[in-house]
Amino acid sequence: MVECRIMADLSVTAPNLTSLRCVSPYHRAPSFENMGSLAMGTIMLNDSFLHDKFEYKYKDRNPDVFECDSDDDSDSDDDSSDADRDLGTCERFYGANVLGGQNVISSLSNATSLELIADAGEVILNRELEACPIFSNLKALSLGEWCMAADLRPLVLFLQHAPNLESLFLKLNMDHEEIEDNIKPEGGSFACKNLAVVKIKCPKEDERVHVLSQFFVANGIAMEKISIDHRRLAKLVF
Repeated sequence: MVECRIMADLSVTAPNLTSLRCVSPYHRAPSFENMGSLAMGTIMLNDSFLHDKFEYKYKDRNPDVFECDSDDDSDSDDDSSDADRDLGTCERFYGANVLGGQNVISSLSNATSLELIADAGEVILNRELEACPIFSNLKALSLGEWCMAADLRPLVLFLQHAPNLESLFLKLNMDHEEIEDNIKPEGGSFACKNLAVVKIKCPKEDERVHVLSQFFVANGIAMEKISIDHRRLAKLVF
């Protein structure tokens, strides 16, 4: 489900589905239930596209720009890039209701590999994280900027609920909130005895790398298991 325009409530029930990819839905995010067979999941969200003022803000736009699975490759690429540039510069809709996405995290509880990418302050993932399940099968986890709240709470919650995690990838943005050097995340301890790889992809001279390294070392992850990839990143790329 890539760049789909979802204008009404959509609930996905797929007990035999093994792989899910939901990238940048418009207007509202789908909700999920009964996904017990899911092994791999990728969720990428942008709150700027998911609010109750979407129809008003973009009512004059060509609706074909927001439809997925276009058959005309030559035209759709140009239209999509133009739309992405316009939408990417729109303001955050504080005060608007971010729509959909119920059970988006709990429905992934049986997965072995997850990628959850969103910008800082993302509403749906933070909301659904309040009912974070135990990810007993999870081996590989990729998280975006949204997990880097001031107290690292989203990151800590995931690590506390993924006891068998082996590989963790953090994809951090160029623009981010400041983080204190002496941060001590509330309830920040976790036990991932099998965690062998921690890879942090971030802009060069990101001051949070030192804080994150201290955080992992304090929880028994040796420094040689932590690697830093200084690659230039866009603010949020879908």
